[in-house]
Amino acid sequence: MLSAKTAQRPPWQAIAPGLFVLLWATGFVFSKLGLVYARPFTFLLLRFALVAVLMLTASLAMKAPWPKSRREAVHVAVVGVLLQFVYLGGC
Repeated sequence: MLSAKTAQRPPWQAIAPGLFVLLWATGFVFSKLGLVYARPFTFLLLRFALVAVLMLTASLAMKAPWPKSRREAVHVAVVGVLLQFVYLGGC
């Protein structure tokens, strides 16, 4: 039996975890293929720029909440840098 909270979720949330895993896993495959044509940091810059545009579009379409203060925005930015640039830049 579904709980009231589960029944109210949008349908896209059911596929979100699988889509995340698929996109995350293919990132390494396409990076390997892309490095034939571009230097590593150039490829990462292009990949991050594309993802930034896609995520901005998705967040605006879903009316996602934005940081309410400068401090929250800095925390989000630091986490983003640590998760992406340090981790993927090291690969």
